[in-house]
Amino acid sequence: MANRMLVFLILLALANSSAAQPTSNPAQFLFILDASGSMWQKLGPDFKISMAKSVMKDLTEKLPGSSRVGLIAYGHQREDDCDDIQVLAPLGPLNKPAFISQIEAINPVGKTPIAKSLQQALDLVKSQSAPVTIILVSDGLETCEGNACNIVASAREQGVKITVHVVGFGIAEKDISALECIAQSGAGQYLPAFNAGELTEALQQTIQPPSPSADTCL
Repeated sequence: MANRMLVFLILLALANSSAAQPTSNPAQFLFILDASGSMWQKLGPDFKISMAKSVMKDLTEKLPGSSRVGLIAYGHQREDDCDDIQVLAPLGPLNKPAFISQIEAINPVGKTPIAKSLQQALDLVKSQSAPVTIILVSDGLETCEGNACNIVASAREQGVKITVHVVGFGIAEKDISALECIAQSGAGQYLPAFNAGELTEALQQTIQPPSPSADTCL
């Protein structure tokens, strides 16, 4: 009888230990940050790039330590170069100090290759078995070649597990539709921002868990 009770207690302990293990994958976020020359324009008293850096650093500090996070920037190295796109942090475990250092080092100078940047992002995440949230922060429209909406829609049709959100930073009303299209193609949201507070709120929305339907490809 004692042996049976011992076996029962061992099995119960193992069951409780298994139940305590996390069953979901860590959240995965890949940020694409606009570092084109126009980010030196001001919104109110502050430069766009200064606000973006400050908000991104604060957001990084608040991300769960278990998150897997990556960062791509475009337009920060060379003028008039549509291939000026760099993976500053590959999608992987979040190293907050290193990630923040990469954000701080960005210096806007160039163009706005949104389609090529999204294609590079998709190349990074297409092999991921768990969903990835791609977050594009842009203060302008495409200035290079490519159709970002088609690129994102095609990736989802091929089974890439992505949700794409777009934060339009100081975007004029007449230009919103081009960026909204990207978010719609990626089953995500288009979120406008015109100051640091609104940018903070928009980015916080993008890191919320996606709805179950977001993982269903179009």
